[in-house]
Amino acid sequence: MIQKKEWEKSFKNVNGREPNEQEYQQAVSEGLVKEEVIRSKNDKRTIIIVGSILGTLLAIIIAILLTIFFYPKPSNDQTATFNNGSSKSTLRSASTSMAQSTSLSEHDHQVLMDWGSLSLNQQIALLAQTYAGINPQTTLLSAEKIAMTANGNAGVNDGYIQWYDDTNVQHKLDVVINNNTVVFNYIDNMSGQPQKKEAKINSLLSTYYQNDISKQTTDNIALKVVTPAELQSSDSKSIIYEALINKGFRRSLVSYDGMDVDTAMKNGAPQNLAHDGTQYYYFESKESVKTTGVGNYVYSANHPYKITDTDIEIGYINNTTGNMAKIPYRIENGSVVFEASSVNFEGHNIVFSFTKDPNAKDYIYSKKESQ
Repeated sequence: MIQKKEWEKSFKNVNGREPNEQEYQQAVSEGLVKEEVIRSKNDKRTIIIVGSILGTLLAIIIAILLTIFFYPKPSNDQTATFNNGSSKSTLRSASTSMAQSTSLSEHDHQVLMDWGSLSLNQQIALLAQTYAGINPQTTLLSAEKIAMTANGNAGVNDGYIQWYDDTNVQHKLDVVINNNTVVFNYIDNMSGQPQKKEAKINSLLSTYYQNDISKQTTDNIALKVVTPAELQSSDSKSIIYEALINKGFRRSLVSYDGMDVDTAMKNGAPQNLAHDGTQYYYFESKESVKTTGVGNYVYSANHPYKITDTDIEIGYINNTTGNMAKIPYRIENGSVVFEASSVNFEGHNIVFSFTKDPNAKDYIYSKKESQ
């Protein structure tokens, strides 16, 4: 089957004239020539419209892909910032607030988009930086760790930043973000009076994007951001270290199988019970405690120690497996309370006390040191 033009040419060569319409239709019906489809103007218009729509959709898709791949966004921190354990705000983000507001200017829309592109830790760090800039007396930036707790499902837009200063006093800074405005409200621990400050999101962003040094400063602060649970845990340890380091203690035997020491010795307990059951401790650092016993023949020695949720564990010299002693404690009203410890030794129940001793350091350092 040939095209119409080829058939017309062949017909003219054979018959010496152009074919008429009837001859053409007969040739089509006999399968000698392919019928020519004549498109109407409407068909052409439809093709043009469909092509325009497809072209527009393709342009939109390309624009979206370019935005995704080339718009600069800092990577999300892996630190779980809020109590929900997520490093991303699945709560009310700044971009959500923007979408819900119909009164924002185009500039504010862009500001909140840029703000939402930062990780939570960077946002909290910028909030801390900004507050410190308008209230230089704050101890916020000097804190070892910072946490933020959300109010309900508000995320970073409504919550409070927490930290502890170097005297283990807890501080809280209320933060409320409404579109481009940040409201800080700090309750002064001394006066009990609120101290209200305001800032703008765009000023926070200008601080961050000023130069590479300012970005690094914010990112370094972001490394301090932890979960509220981690903040409380670290504070407990700091309280304990404060109670131990550069202080002396005495561990004394107070009962033997339920009897006081004197009664126990009268009833057949070892006669050196009180002598050998006394130990002195001086905590030199967060890792080392110096100890000795009663008697000039007992040398002093440095032992490792660590703090658990319930005990201060004194290790053996040279990190030998096991513990030389366990000192139970609890934190009550911000202070450490050392509790009595019970030990089972050769079938006997022995109870020790652990108390401060201002003379412990001098006594320990008067001894020869074990080599």
